[in-house]
Amino acid sequence: MLSAASVISPHDPVTSPKPSQPLVDGSCLPPLSAPLSATLVADAPPTLHYHSRFLTAADAATLLANIYSTCTSPSWTTLRGRRAKTYGVVVGIGDTPPCVRDPFPPWLEALVDRLLAAGLAWGSGAAWARPNTCLVNEYAVGQGIMPHADGPAFLPRVATVSLGGSCALELVRHGGDPLCAVLLEPGSLLVLGDEAYAEHMHGIAPRVEDGAPFANDSLLGDDAAATPLVVPRERTRVSLTFRRTTQPAVRDAAASLLAKMRGRAGRR
Repeated sequence: MLSAASVISPHDPVTSPKPSQPLVDGSCLPPLSAPLSATLVADAPPTLHYHSRFLTAADAATLLANIYSTCTSPSWTTLRGRRAKTYGVVVGIGDTPPCVRDPFPPWLEALVDRLLAAGLAWGSGAAWARPNTCLVNEYAVGQGIMPHADGPAFLPRVATVSLGGSCALELVRHGGDPLCAVLLEPGSLLVLGDEAYAEHMHGIAPRVEDGAPFANDSLLGDDAAATPLVVPRERTRVSLTFRRTTQPAVRDAAASLLAKMRGRAGRR
C-alpha cells in the first residue's frame, strides 16, 4: 500500500548517472514487461496499454490526500480548462534550460516504484529506468484539454494515473480526424508509447459525459459488460502524468537563469 510516510530514497534526476548512450529518439526504450505487457488496447494504435485496476481505492485516496495537502509544494497554476503543477524536471521554454524546482516527494517515488513493478521503464539501468517529471492535472466536471502532442522534449513513453472521476481520452490524427476514445477509470493506468505517442495527438473534450464506443471496452473494470453507452463525469478528475525528458536539467530556477545569462555572455 502506498503511504504518505513511505521511506524511499528520492531519485534525483539532476545528479543521476547518465546512460552509456543518449536516449533522445527513444530507440533504446526497453519493452514493457509483465504484467503491463498484457494490457494492450486492441482497437487502438499499437503501443497503447490500459490497466483498469492499477491502484486500490485506498491507495488512490492516499494519493489525493497527498496531492491536496497544504504542506505539499508546488502550488497550483490555473490554465485554460484545468489546474496543474509539476514535480521533478520543468521543461524550459525557448533557450531556457529545464530545471528542477520541486523534486519527487517520497509518496510520489512510491508510486514510481509501483509503475516499475508493473513492467514500465524509460531506460536501462536503475537511474534511467525512472521518469524524472510528473505533471499533475486537475479537471473539474466539464473541463478538458485540446488535442495536442507532447513533442520531442520527452522520450516517447507517457504513463498517466487517473484519480477521482472518469473521462474519455480521445486520440486524434495530426490532420484532425478522430481515431478512437479510451475511457479512463479512477485508479487506472494508461501508457502511450512509440507510435501512439509520436504519430497521434490526444486530448479530452470539455463536456459532462462521454459516449461509447471505447477502444478499451474489453479491458475495463469488473463491471465492463455493464458499461453504459453514456458515462457521466460526476467528480473532479486528477491525473498524474509521468514522463522522462530528453534534456539535462539544472538544479532550480536561479541556476536556470544563471545558465541562460552565461550562455548569452559566451555568444558576445
